[in-house]
Amino acid sequence: MTAVDGMDDDIKELVEKYKLASANLVKWKKENRPFGSVVYVECDQYTGFGIIQDDASCRPEQLSVRLGNDNVWWYPLEQTTLADRHMNNWPNWIRREKKLTTKTI
Repeated sequence: MTAVDGMDDDIKELVEKYKLASANLVKWKKENRPFGSVVYVECDQYTGFGIIQDDASCRPEQLSVRLGNDNVWWYPLEQTTLADRHMNNWPNWIRREKKLTTKTI
């Protein structure tokens, strides 16, 4: 076995670990941060509320969050929390949107 062969095995092992970790993160996001949920983001770039968007290109360790200006940004999972269920604590734009959504169902 050459050094290159050994490196190939190391890379294969790292890729397998990455795939497993990514699958676990995606599963966790589906269970704990479902699409359409209201979240609170607290990081250097933004602090405030947003709505989780379905974005297949978003990295597994991040959430795709739509803000009040309709911009969508990716934030690290650990810097997001599900918002309180009490709509009175949410910004007006989210309350309006959620009320419209629940009325049309």
